[in-house]
Amino acid sequence: ISIAGMAAQAADVSMSSSMAVHLGRVVGTKSEIARLTDLHARARAHCLELCSLALECLDTSPAKAGSCSVQVLFGGAHAMQAVTLQSDLDLVALVSGLPCIPATRTESSRGRHGPRTSASRTSRGTGKHSSSEHTNPQLDAFFSALLSEAHKQSSTLRQCRVVSGLVPLLSYARVDSDAAVEVDLSVVLLPCALPAADPFAFRATGATCLSLPLEKLDPRSQLALLSLRDAHLLLEAVPEPGRILFARALTLLKGWARLRAVSSNVYGYLGGISWAVLLAHLFVCTSPHFSVENSSVDRVLAAFFALYASWRFDQLPVSIYDTEWTFSKSARGNNLEKMCILAPSDRPRNTARNVTYSTRFALVREFERAHRLLPLYQQDQDSESTPQVASGHSGQDESGAEGGGVALHEADHMVGVPSPHSSATAAEGGAATRESASGPIDELFSPSGFFLRKHHRLYISLTLTVVSADTLPSARGYVASRVTRLLVDVERLHRSLLALPFPRSFAHNGEHGARWYVAIAIRPGEEKPPAKVLDGLHTVGARFRNECEQYFAAEQICGVQLLVGHPKPSSLAKKLGATL
Repeated sequence: ISIAGMAAQAADVSMSSSMAVHLGRVVGTKSEIARLTDLHARARAHCLELCSLALECLDTSPAKAGSCSVQVLFGGAHAMQAVTLQSDLDLVALVSGLPCIPATRTESSRGRHGPRTSASRTSRGTGKHSSSEHTNPQLDAFFSALLSEAHKQSSTLRQCRVVSGLVPLLSYARVDSDAAVEVDLSVVLLPCALPAADPFAFRATGATCLSLPLEKLDPRSQLALLSLRDAHLLLEAVPEPGRILFARALTLLKGWARLRAVSSNVYGYLGGISWAVLLAHLFVCTSPHFSVENSSVDRVLAAFFALYASWRFDQLPVSIYDTEWTFSKSARGNNLEKMCILAPSDRPRNTARNVTYSTRFALVREFERAHRLLPLYQQDQDSESTPQVASGHSGQDESGAEGGGVALHEADHMVGVPSPHSSATAAEGGAATRESASGPIDELFSPSGFFLRKHHRLYISLTLTVVSADTLPSARGYVASRVTRLLVDVERLHRSLLALPFPRSFAHNGEHGARWYVAIAIRPGEEKPPAKVLDGLHTVGARFRNECEQYFAAEQICGVQLLVGHPKPSSLAKKLGATL
């Protein structure tokens, strides 16, 4: 379904005027929607052409000239009908006609299509090694051909690289006139002829991905195909009257998560598929908080936050099916997985495997804050009315929300957002009551104020500098994939420490660098750790830098420097706090 079509359907969904305003900010104006639709359509057409050129490089025999075929389908936010102005373009190429060679183990540290990131050695930076590593020479050759063709189009394609791992990707930025779009292309090698499918028609795409022979594909093609199946099965599971409502609510939920700085699978928070499963669970499973009939986007979000503000993520997995799942255990019997959100396709897998204790703490606190701002609507309340929310002290026990063990004012300072109308009071640690003339929905979508939070005692900064801009994507991608490992190392220093990353990197030195920030906080109710524990942060940072430098040397990524620092909270608040 095109973005323009999805925007037109939004008019059929009931929501309050305040919620409609924020949906417009997330999705964009009509002109922005039309421009984004055209931009993504041209990017997909160009990607199809790129794949065709790669096939020609691999199949030069005149007798086989017409034996190969390729089809490029929309994945990610497009497949879930939840595209925002900040969405990247996720594409999946279905390639047929090339022989699928049986997968074999490999011990080499470098694939044929370029350096491996940490994701190929561990499970997305969590330190959990995969049971085996597989390679398909034909898939590697196709990615090599894709990368070669992409480099030939340097005028329109920038920062081209192949990101190896569980699901290899060709990642690049396509520059079109005065606009650019980030594209991630995964590939599925098929042993059979392709069925016809309109890439804009979701049902046709769903039928295609469900009919493909999963057991006959190599392991990496299987995982790439599962991403399409996940989107199809989620939307099919949602009752028909509520699918448009689901898509609009998911769009707003993703926009809220980005504003609140809890949206990024790479940095230990939740990615798009995880948010979709959480929301679909509300629609599919019986809940006392919610019913699809006569509902609105406001009610959906209120029920969502009511459900997950009290969910025991460390004990109960979230799924749209009755799927049995056993948490991985440590030697001491503790759950290694801090949060479990199961993808719905053939092979259940945890889409929240990157979540750490600290990022789970941040997510739950945001759910609790949102639940306080959007209490459950009464059935007889008009969806156009704005619910009244009690102030921070009213009705709030000093011990905090259930299961939280922290008062509202502490939670807001720890992982909450200083309101634009009360930032001065929050920054000085004043009263917790936050009067907002704009109403609770506007307060719900207020920026995170990540660098203004009082309880962020100090920060770790990671500053990457490269000599050549061509090496920046590879080096930046590796450092980003290792951030969750840094969080775990900080948490191990002392049980009272929380390590909370800002879920995006900042440009540094133009196109020759990047910078990340990780906030260090104290768990509510815990005493400040001994000074020697805080000194251990320097040791953790030095070890992180050494591991990255060893990787750069092994992969022959030259001219790269990584510095680990500890900037003052006051300087970051002054520099970044006003906008984030």
